[in-house]
Amino acid sequence: MGSKRGFLTAKQLEILRLRSMGYTQAMVASRLGTSRENVSVVEKRARDNVNKAFETIVLYLEATSKARVELREGENASVAAKRVLREASALGIKLKDHLPELALILLKVSGGEEGRLGRGIVAYIFESGSLSLACQGEDGFSIYIEPR
Repeated sequence: MGSKRGFLTAKQLEILRLRSMGYTQAMVASRLGTSRENVSVVEKRARDNVNKAFETIVLYLEATSKARVELREGENASVAAKRVLREASALGIKLKDHLPELALILLKVSGGEEGRLGRGIVAYIFESGSLSLACQGEDGFSIYIEPR
C-alpha cells in the first residue's frame, strides 16, 4: 500500500474512501489491522494533502485566467451568472455556457438551493471562453473546470 497517486498514498486513499462510506476511525483501524490513532494521523495527513492540492489548483487558475469574479453565498444564481457573463463580455470573451446553464452550474457547485448560492464561489474566465469555478467551505470544497 505504499505507492502514491497525486498527493496521496494508497493507504491515505483507502482510509478516505472508507471514511466517506461512513466507517468510523475504529472500524477502519479494525479493517486495516492498525490502531485508531494511526488511522487518525493518516487521515489528517491525507486531508492536509488534499487541501494542498486544492490550493495548488486555485493558484494555477489565478495565474492562467484572464479574470476572476467573486460570487457571494446566498446570491441569486441568475444574477451571479449575469455578472460572470458581463465580465467575460467586457473582456471580449464569449463563454461557452449561456445564462440558464451557467446558473444551474453555479447552484450545483455551490450546493445551493431555491435559486441561491450555497457557498461563495470564485469564477475564473479564460480567453478560450471556458470557465472554472472554485469554492471552499467548512464541509470541503468544489471545483468545476471546463475543458479548454
